Amino acid sequence: MKPNSVTSYEIGGWVAEAEAWWEATPVSPTVYAHLAAIRAFVDGRLTAREFEVIYLNIFKYDPHPHEDSVAMPLERLFAEVDAFVADPALRAEVGGSDEETLRQVARETLAGF
Repeated sequence: MKPNSVTSYEIGGWVAEAEAWWEATPVSPTVYAHLAAIRAFVDGRLTAREFEVIYLNIFKYDPHPHEDSVAMPLERLFAEVDAFVADPALRAEVGGSDEETLRQVARETLAGF
């Protein structure tokens, strides 16, 4: 068993067998912050505004170079986050992405890992 492996856990008397998502994701641990934020947004635990603030900071301050196969999807998502406009009136005026478009691109990014 790996040191951080999750093979079973108990919740209210129920035992669930599971593998931690990071064990099934064949990427460098330096990408985990990106993936954790993306997963939280896709799962609905973050609003688009919260995700925007968090992801822009993760992306901006990530000191690690990534291989193209990792960097390209993260950069595509970064561009979509940058294009996100929360205010519908402003979005109608200047263009940009809405929350559902951003969430869809985040889903696609996560599915690629």
